[in-house]
Formats: sequence, C-alpha cells, structure tokens
Amino acid sequence: MKVIISHDVDHLSVREHLKDMIIPKFIARALIERLTGKISSGAFFRRMHGLIKGRWHRIPELVKYNVIHGIPATFFFGMARGLGMTYRPEAAESWIRYVQKHGMDAGVHGICFSNDDLIRKERERFSRITGNNRFGIRMHYLRKDENTYRLLSRAGYLFDSTEYGLKPITGHYEMWEIPVSLMDGVVFEAGRQWQVRNIEQAILFTLEILQEAVKRNISYFVILFHDRYFDPAFPDWMKWYQWLTVYIAEQGWPVIPFRQAVDELNAKAKGT
Repeated sequence: MKVIISHDVDHLSVREHLKDMIIPKFIARALIERLTGKISSGAFFRRMHGLIKGRWHRIPELVKYNVIHGIPATFFFGMARGLGMTYRPEAAESWIRYVQKHGMDAGVHGICFSNDDLIRKERERFSRITGNNRFGIRMHYLRKDENTYRLLSRAGYLFDSTEYGLKPITGHYEMWEIPVSLMDGVVFEAGRQWQVRNIEQAILFTLEILQEAVKRNISYFVILFHDRYFDPAFPDWMKWYQWLTVYIAEQGWPVIPFRQAVDELNAKAKGT
C-alpha cells in the first residue's frame, strides 16, 4: 500500500471572516469542546489568542514538519469563494509558491462542482498563478453530483480526490478519481461539528481503517489533514498527524505525491 498525504487550506486569516458567522461558530465550538473536556483551558485560550493574532493557517509549520519527515504532501488552495472559504486567489498565490518552493505539490480546492464555465475559471486561475498545467483538484466539503467527474475531466484536471471512503480508483488516463481514504474531521468529529474523540480513541479508529485498507488491498491510501490543525491550539489533532506519519514510516509504506500515483496509473492502463 502506498500513502498520499494532502492538506486542504480553508482559511488564511481571521480578517476574511469579519462579515460572516465563521468566527462565532469557531468560538462556540471551542466552548463546547472545553465544557465537554475534549480540550484543556490552555488549548481554549490559545484558540482565543489566535483570533487576536489573526493568522488562521499553519502552512509554514506543516511544510517544515513534512520536509523534515520526507513527506511530499499536496496542498489544495481555493480559487473561488464559498462555504466559509473566503480568501482571494491572489492572497493564496504567495503560499502556493511557498509550498512549491519547499518541494510540495499544490492543487485546486474547488468550489464549483456543477457549472462548466465556473469550473474552468477556477482551473485557469490556478494555472495562471503557477504557470503549470498538470495539477488536480479536491472539492471543498467534498461536494459533487452526477456530472462533476465529467466536467472536471473536460476542464483538464489531472486527477480529482473528492470521493470519500475505502473505494477503488476509477477513471482512465485523461483523469483519475483517487478517493480520500481518511479525513481528520471524520476521525475526531464523527459526524458532529466539534471534537468527540480524544487522541487515544482517534488512534484506535485510525488503526481500524488502516487495517481494513490493507485487508481490501487498497493501492493508494489518501489522507486529508487540514493545515490549520497543525497547531498546539488543537493538540489532539496535531498529535494525531504526528503519530500517523511516524506509524506510516514504521510500517514501511511509501509516501508519494498524487502526480506519481497518476503516472503509475497511466503506465498500468497503457500496459507499460
């Protein structure tokens, strides 16, 4: 089994959300997690302090960790606004270049999943920023309908990673659908909008999923970890990612980028 690690960048700054309900929801979530004992007082106050400091991403910290541990992760950045992702593509440009400079890949964190023209515009924006024409996409909140795959393929994406679960890879050399196998929110929130599993429970749940993936002979196991959680303000999430990456190394599972997986799939499809 080969592992692909990816990060969705949903937020860059607190300022982006001064006119929506994201900040009140963030505070409410922190209060629920503190009152239910899922986070300490220290973690709660670190989150409130983070609101004042104004930075809501942890791209440099996560890139540094990935580089040290030899993890060729892919970061997905928004090229349109919607569903609480409100930063402008221009604001993401420097961070896209930052992750690429440090050997990471970047792709589109898509908003539009059913409109042909809007899908193409998101892809064109990203292509102009990067000067690259070979990249993939993952839809924000994993949204899709019966036409999404066809529209993304027609727009020219290299791959999509929006489907969720221990499912087989579908598609062909024009575009591959490489499902997300495990997502941080599923691990910790279990269908809620706040943390319900502690770190020990999260690890046990993750081990069950990994064992099932091996049993099903999953070729590419895709992990989604949001960059904002690589932060002491989210201690269990951060510890989980660190534990998971070390565990993967101990198992001897190679960690590869999406593009390598696509190249391997293409070679296999062509019989080479």
